[in-house]
Amino acid sequence: MGKELLLPASAATVADPVSQPLGPATISGTTITVDWMVQNPTILPGIIRELSAAWRGYFADRIFNFPNVRVQGGVVIAEPTKPNELFLPSNQSLGPRAPGAEAPRVGATRGQPVPYYPESISGSLEITNEAKRRNQTWTVTRQLRQISNTFVNTVQLNAIAALKAWTEAESSARTKENKTNWLAAAETEAAKIKGKEAPMVDFKYVEQLFAEDEAGYKMRTVILNPSDRFNLEVAYGSIPGLLTQFLREEEISIFTSPRITAGEGYFLAEPIGDVIYEQPLEQETEYIPRRKTTVTTFEMLPTFVPQDYLAVWRLTGLAS
Repeated sequence: MGKELLLPASAATVADPVSQPLGPATISGTTITVDWMVQNPTILPGIIRELSAAWRGYFADRIFNFPNVRVQGGVVIAEPTKPNELFLPSNQSLGPRAPGAEAPRVGATRGQPVPYYPESISGSLEITNEAKRRNQTWTVTRQLRQISNTFVNTVQLNAIAALKAWTEAESSARTKENKTNWLAAAETEAAKIKGKEAPMVDFKYVEQLFAEDEAGYKMRTVILNPSDRFNLEVAYGSIPGLLTQFLREEEISIFTSPRITAGEGYFLAEPIGDVIYEQPLEQETEYIPRRKTTVTTFEMLPTFVPQDYLAVWRLTGLAS
């Protein structure tokens, strides 16, 4: 998971300190009393968001926009741009006009609108009276870390699922076979790798595909499985700085996720769509007297909406 995630909090003192045995409910650095967390539940979504942002594997915000709009009526109706929709159809295009005649009538094709529905992502945190009295902050900290990681992971999985579905859709057809074998290149001395067998060929291939779209897009973000990132770096490892220099010059960022299928890679020019919420991350807290416990329930309802299929290409067979 990378570096350890800590609870971010600023130094402050709760206005109404509780009585003994807990003593004053204070916050110092990353130390937070259980009572403070229970008495101030509205801060928990913020803590989860900050924990989520600290996870280095989080990349959904690089491939999706998060506009400040809400889902209305429980659905988003969208008509994303598909290949071959950038220009007028040939039978309704521009043409010459004879003297005294009208200009040719032009028109455009329209795709079928597609509905996208928000899906609930939820979980709850329970703090017993015993945990409050004994100030078992380690239990709450662990649960918060697990909740935050799971929220992040779920958003990641949904983002990847959306990318995969859109690149495989018959109407968009944004999947191609790769040109080289990254695994074979990693197992070969760099000096012996022929130019056409180098993994960099696939980057150039994607650049060619974007150019052929005539949409003016340029590759900016690449998402790979860690094993494919490893093969890519090993293939160029004996030539110090070569891969880094290429990525810097082309202004390309590479992200990795074990949730990406090994041997596949997503190459994006810019955010492909929007994540629109019917409800952002919110919580409700209730005390259950018969069980002597406090339960805080978290929930968000996002939907992933494509805007432009032309902003992504998916390559398969990177390790074969």
